Amino acid sequence: MRIANRLYVSAAIVALAVATLPAQPRAQPAPAMVSIGADDLGGVVTSANGPEAGVWVIAETTDLPTRFIRSL
Repeated sequence: MRIANRLYVSAAIVALAVATLPAQPRAQPAPAMVSIGADDLGGVVTSANGPEAGVWVIAETTDLPTRFIRSL
């Protein structure tokens, strides 16, 4: 019985120690580097949480003879 009690007390101490540890900030992954030419649009979409994935980007211009819209 004493061994079981010691195990319960030890488990409780470990659980308390882990619960009181400060949270570690997660490192943000580095954005992928893409070669962007002089006639290209490019960049990284970011928010307060870092780079975003799965976003829609819409490029639109009326500077051409016809209206041009491109969804990426």
